[in-house]
Amino acid sequence: MKRIILFKGNGICYNTLNIFADIVSGELSKLGIESGFVDLSLPADELGDNFEDEVKKGCDAFLGFNIGDVLFGCENLFNYLKKPVFDWIVDHPCEHAPVIQNNINDFNVICLDRDHKIFIEKYLEGINKVAFIPLGGYYAPETVAGQSELPFGRDQFESRRYDISFTASHIPLPGIMNKIDSLPDRMRKISLTIIDYLKQNRDSTNEEALIYALNEVIGTKDVGNEIIRKIGFYTKTALFYMRQYVREEFVKNLIKSGVEAHLFGVGWEELEGEGLGNIIIHAPISYEETSHIAYDSRISINILPWFKNGLHDRIPTSMLKGSAVFTDTNKYINEDFSLAEDRELITFDMKDPESAPAILEAFAKDRDKLYDIAVRGRKKAKERFGWNSRVREFLSLL
Repeated sequence: MKRIILFKGNGICYNTLNIFADIVSGELSKLGIESGFVDLSLPADELGDNFEDEVKKGCDAFLGFNIGDVLFGCENLFNYLKKPVFDWIVDHPCEHAPVIQNNINDFNVICLDRDHKIFIEKYLEGINKVAFIPLGGYYAPETVAGQSELPFGRDQFESRRYDISFTASHIPLPGIMNKIDSLPDRMRKISLTIIDYLKQNRDSTNEEALIYALNEVIGTKDVGNEIIRKIGFYTKTALFYMRQYVREEFVKNLIKSGVEAHLFGVGWEELEGEGLGNIIIHAPISYEETSHIAYDSRISINILPWFKNGLHDRIPTSMLKGSAVFTDTNKYINEDFSLAEDRELITFDMKDPESAPAILEAFAKDRDKLYDIAVRGRKKAKERFGWNSRVREFLSLL
């Protein structure tokens, strides 16, 4: 293995996808593996020169995050180069279906949820290899007095500024619903049926909701793979609605409970008219700054983006900073983390969202127990959930 070419692009999603590419490059370097970058945001002529220059330096594989749309139509080029291409997708695969089903001979997909992997293997075509590798925890590149790690211990834990923090953006639900209402009638009905189904069936996957909605709206019990492939992509607005819905629901339950929490992110101002209780809204922050907030919080909240069998990077990032994680749970978390007396994080059941504030408050009051959870979580994340581990998992696919 001598060289990996990484794709970077426009700084969407708080520039997180570019940050992930930079982190992977750094971890490869630690392993003695060179890497280069192709900047997909360059004008066409400059992009061509950039790509050619990087390939001339050597290439054993291409890797990017959510890159299917920019690779679509470039099949002949990648087939000519005969190098594996990996798209590390951070959303449900139905949102990428039209572009990850391409004609690149050695096209591979990495997913953040085991159910996403199963969905691709079951419904999508033209993909060589599918792997489940969640994103690694982000340990921001900062030092104190030349140390390679920030100090951590009981005194530092007690001196943190925030008891409870939540770093998450929010898109107002009426705006999303307006987009759904503007869809063609059948797609609008399918989307609304998905939303109603998931509200009532919190353990269900996106796939189960989609199949249920197709059965209800189309009126057949025999939903074929071709229909799933074609219709799935157009339900992404419904899935996005549900991700925002459960975030808003959680925050509203916190407001009603009177629990104090610090909220960092855009879009929450719309709740001010309803009264915020003991919720303190702060200015939006960058992805890098989320790591700093975790380091200054005794508890970091995570709401999964409807991952029912996977992991969001906010969990290991908070753990690496010695913050006790409070999250809704799923099959993967129940299997891979200790949730008994030696628990490594704190969970609640999304089927009973109103119970979350009481659980959160009880743990926040027990500083001894809370610190022990933070210690165990930090140890687990350092051993298994850092980017160094994730990059090694990626290299095992080559």
